[in-house]
Amino acid sequence: MPEARGGSSSLTDAMRRRVTGGSVCRRPPRGHLLLGGSYPCRALSRALLIAGLGLAAGVSHGQDAWLGAVRLDLRANPMRLPADGKTACRIQAEVRRFDGTAAADGTRVILNTDLGWLGMGEGDRRGSLTVATRGGAAMVFLRSRAAGVATVYARIEDTRASVRVSFIEPGGLAARAEAEAAPRSIAVSGDWVGYCVDENAVEARGRSRIRYGSLTVDVGDQAVLRVDTMRLQATNVVVRREKYEVDAEALVSDLLTGELLVQRLTEGVVLRQRLSSSNLQPLEDEEPIPSGTFTYASVEGGTWFVANSLRVFPGERVVLQGGALYSGLQKVLSLPPYWIIAMPGYTGASNSSMLSLNSAGGLALDVPFFFQVTDTWTGAVKLQRGTTAAGVSAREGWTLAVQEEYAGSSGARGALYVAGLPRRDWGLGLRDNRPLLGDFDVYTDLSLPDHESMFLNTMAYTSRRHHRFSLRASYDKPVGYTGAYGATAEWLTHPQSFAGSSRADYTVGTALSLSRQVGTGGEGDWLMAQELYGALDLRPYSLGGPWSLRPRIEDVTALYSTGDRTNSARGELGLAGRLGRSTDLRLVYSAEHASGEVYQPGWRQALDLYSTAESGRWYAYLNASRDLTNDADLLTLATDYMLSDKWRLGALLTYYSFTEEQFQDVELTLGRVFFGQEMGLRWSRQSGRLSVSVSGLSRTF
Repeated sequence: MPEARGGSSSLTDAMRRRVTGGSVCRRPPRGHLLLGGSYPCRALSRALLIAGLGLAAGVSHGQDAWLGAVRLDLRANPMRLPADGKTACRIQAEVRRFDGTAAADGTRVILNTDLGWLGMGEGDRRGSLTVATRGGAAMVFLRSRAAGVATVYARIEDTRASVRVSFIEPGGLAARAEAEAAPRSIAVSGDWVGYCVDENAVEARGRSRIRYGSLTVDVGDQAVLRVDTMRLQATNVVVRREKYEVDAEALVSDLLTGELLVQRLTEGVVLRQRLSSSNLQPLEDEEPIPSGTFTYASVEGGTWFVANSLRVFPGERVVLQGGALYSGLQKVLSLPPYWIIAMPGYTGASNSSMLSLNSAGGLALDVPFFFQVTDTWTGAVKLQRGTTAAGVSAREGWTLAVQEEYAGSSGARGALYVAGLPRRDWGLGLRDNRPLLGDFDVYTDLSLPDHESMFLNTMAYTSRRHHRFSLRASYDKPVGYTGAYGATAEWLTHPQSFAGSSRADYTVGTALSLSRQVGTGGEGDWLMAQELYGALDLRPYSLGGPWSLRPRIEDVTALYSTGDRTNSARGELGLAGRLGRSTDLRLVYSAEHASGEVYQPGWRQALDLYSTAESGRWYAYLNASRDLTNDADLLTLATDYMLSDKWRLGALLTYYSFTEEQFQDVELTLGRVFFGQEMGLRWSRQSGRLSVSVSGLSRTF
């Protein structure tokens, strides 16, 4: 499957990269603490956008939502897993009416993915499928043998949502564990410290101190930290690490990689040196460091958060302690003791997106009051009205929520939340990821959306030299329904050369599962299953130029304690290539034969097409799926044209036709980017109505 991107009606990732950053206004005077004066940048309106909508850092939410007849939320566990084609992520779709009650049983949810395969069971591999809800929830599984970020899209007519899942090479799990052992944050304090909204950068003026783990940089003049790259520039510095110390006129450092470059003046000679990150001793450079490397690039922007001190959590958030918000020279908002600005992809508690639209299309508020923020713990009490909180469905009226996030030195990370207080349908949940028994990585997702329904899913995974092993367990009990629980242990080899050939690799594995569906009277029989799995991957055959053809064969056989037996044999042929300079295309033909008590016995054939194209200001994404056996179709075609760096004109064509469901629509969007986040108008042909989108949600007139 290709690593295609896009397909949603919001700015695609490719387009968003072009429009990050805001308009440039004149820089606040050096040494001026921004304590007065006037400024012609419409300070109040800019501040309201930043403080109320949380657009300061261009927040990218885990889900893009479109509000239609029902509320649709997606949960994925784990959200990071190996790309081995077998290990699965469980996707849970929760469907509720506007009053908070579960949608009627049998509500059909249409799902598709731009990377990997969706399925109802172990042998099921489909690019798109439909699933019916029970007690307001439905579950499917996502697998991929290609590394990348998969976006799973779900829709119920004009209601849709999405969630992203990262597939990484098995060796990447160990690399991630090493990365998580790095220091959690960069602390900045001093005479004057500010975060510039327009450039996503931190600047310190006068005397300041920057700490990152055991590295300390004392700055005598000025320093700039680019938040997106973690590149630090500073002048007149003293660098310390444990017992080692270096003086320098200028410093340039990549804090994530540990690279340290200094410029020093010794006996009238300018020395440019690369230092060891461990003992700060000069390293031998094969090539000289260009003099332009140390040219100080000051921050030019008109909107600033000025704080007593701040901390930057790489890739996550900026935490400001005390201070105020300024636009130009005008103070427009005093900050509480803690203020958190979320980076794209961060899903924890923050002051970003405090204002949005709720499930009914009305105003929604999610205002956090942080009482503790450290490298290992973040606690907040939230005042909410009609908003979704960390997986607990939206409620109308005013409620309270408590959210605690933790990140321990042992590698444990997660969040515990309670929402909907003091209503009778309050809910709670837990997300946790931690190492266990040395080399196991454990992911747990617990959700009690109304404190009566319960959905629990956990997976432990490890990769050894020649094989990998995973253990999954789940318990699902919607309110008013009986429960179901089970566990699966799975063993899988790493790809091995087939018969000593360099043209093909094989993978074999086995799984043992135990499950039970409880009856209304508490009765229920245990079901045990033994699964055997094998796959043969042939190396791509070159067709000339950028085009290649890749076959794959796999087989899954399951034996049950009831005496039943199922088998699924599947062949796949993938054509991949490029049209011109800017169009990537992948066409996959699959044929599968299933026998026994499976979702569809007999033959099934399908075609899946994925394509992206980009040229100048244009971007297009196509995802089409055709079930040749069941005469079912799904088509998503999204196009974007950037009218300017801020304005986007988009069109989205959606069509699907399944056994019991058919839907088609054309949507036109005109959006404008404010500080990295898009707001705009959408028109739907199917409904004939105009909608206003704010922070990923929409209100329809």
